[in-house]
Amino acid sequence: MNPELDALITSYMGSALTHREKEEYDAAIGDFTEIIKLMPDTVAAFLFRGDAYLMKGQFDEAISDLTEAIKRNQNNNAFAYRRRGLAYFHKGQYDDAISDFTEAIRLDPDNADAYGFRGQAYRQFGQRNKAIQDFEKALSLNTDLDWVRQELEEIR
Repeated sequence: MNPELDALITSYMGSALTHREKEEYDAAIGDFTEIIKLMPDTVAAFLFRGDAYLMKGQFDEAISDLTEAIKRNQNNNAFAYRRRGLAYFHKGQYDDAISDFTEAIRLDPDNADAYGFRGQAYRQFGQRNKAIQDFEKALSLNTDLDWVRQELEEIR
């Protein structure tokens, strides 16, 4: 490995994550893009750039990058499946969203957000009982999810 390249990628990654944390998504996307140019096999750059696109509402770009991250790291990428599921959800592709949230749950069965998100997709898809089950499961894992509690109250 090239120490100069490693240092450059580390610098871009630090900058990108700082921009992401500050919700400066365009700057974060630029930094992650530079990392991908320098080292195209960097899964984290695709993952976090996809997440930044999601936060900007650029759902097609988010889906593309998150799909790439999943392809490059098939072992355990529950975060990528959750985030791609949200992009599908926002596009109204509820079947795809449910599929991704289900995979995220398979990979990380204690993630309350994944159950809550899947519950929202089931609700939009008209599957009330499945939505209720997922909302209840989410709250059993994390009682602090007020948004899930609100969804459950509305659907009952």
